[in-house]
Amino acid sequence: MEHLNLAMETPVPRTTSHEQPFGPLRRTFPPEWVALLALALVFSAAAASAFVMPVIAGALVEGYGIRAQDIGFVLAGELSAIALGSFALFPLLRSWDARTMFAVLLAAFVAANLGCLHVSGVAGLVFLRLIAGVAEGTAQAMVISLCARMASPHRAFGFIYTAQAIILTAIFLAMPAITEAWGTRAAFSMLAFMGVAGLFLLPFARVRLASADAPSAATPQRTAWRLDFSLILTSWLLFQLGQSAVWAYAERIAVDIGISFAQANLVYAISSMATIGAASVAAWLVARIKISIVLVIAMLLSAISMLGFPLASGVWFYGVTSVVFCSALFFAFPSFGTLASRMDASGRLPGFLPTAQAVGMAIGPAVASVILGFSKSYLLLAALSAGMTVIGLIAALPTFRFDNAGRPTGSAEIDAISGAHG
Repeated sequence: MEHLNLAMETPVPRTTSHEQPFGPLRRTFPPEWVALLALALVFSAAAASAFVMPVIAGALVEGYGIRAQDIGFVLAGELSAIALGSFALFPLLRSWDARTMFAVLLAAFVAANLGCLHVSGVAGLVFLRLIAGVAEGTAQAMVISLCARMASPHRAFGFIYTAQAIILTAIFLAMPAITEAWGTRAAFSMLAFMGVAGLFLLPFARVRLASADAPSAATPQRTAWRLDFSLILTSWLLFQLGQSAVWAYAERIAVDIGISFAQANLVYAISSMATIGAASVAAWLVARIKISIVLVIAMLLSAISMLGFPLASGVWFYGVTSVVFCSALFFAFPSFGTLASRMDASGRLPGFLPTAQAVGMAIGPAVASVILGFSKSYLLLAALSAGMTVIGLIAALPTFRFDNAGRPTGSAEIDAISGAHG
């Protein structure tokens, strides 16, 4: 029996069957979807700050009086803390009781976000965002590692990111009413609420893992394997760098072209709705065609949509651009995760994907602030970000041979099970 302190049952080997990414669920208690939803809530809470950057950017300017050109540096601090948590704490805590660690991390996340509602100084705000960032990064890495070790990682990633898209959609839909009633600072109360919801569902996070502790059989030698994983991490980092550089200022671009804060939030809500389908379709395609095709589509769509933000002439153009931009991101998530799990099915190295993501997302806003500080040109920012995305795609090309490392497994091999130990 294999344990990661969140697993409750004997691991099952991965097979090579060609199954639906969202096949029928077993009749277990708690049901499989409840167990995966528990992990999805933990992951969504940990990743929410990065995905609601435009909303947080507005809160920083209107709620705390931070200058627009300094937003990137504040966000970069939190994202750097996410990278620290996923890179430094995750390897140390990987052998600890996962459910207990999730509870501690979520509690710290909730406390930091509630503190942001009452803090008055910028220094205190930055300190609290750093605490939240460390908790977010560690929790993200733990969830990704678990998903990579499941018998059908493509299904797990697809479910996690689809649930995340639904949750983020709800946030964007609720945000205009909440900020109108309680001010822009109330954005942090929504993040805290997500953490509390994750805590309530943690007891149901019971999943079966696959028995895979070695690198893929397709790996020729350990040195080459490390180089390949360095390339996929670099690709993911550059992709996230370009995305975050533009996304951090998406709300400011909207204001610049005459779109109101409420209209912008509605656009983001609609974009989040589109991501629900994007994550599901990506998982469906990964089960049927090469991951490389899905990644190429996602990264090229992302690069093209980046240029659309500063070129938008109204709310409709801006809205379509945002939909494509966000859909491309969620199209990439299950693809990168599944490819990483085929390179290392033990879940150890896939757990560092959040590190690369956080580093890219930390560098992106900071670089954007520097660019805008000198040029004041959103178009230049978008062009450079698109260039980084294309370079990231080129970096990933050598890793595409892992498409043949084995097909996803059957739908009955990820189970939520009832058990007393854990």
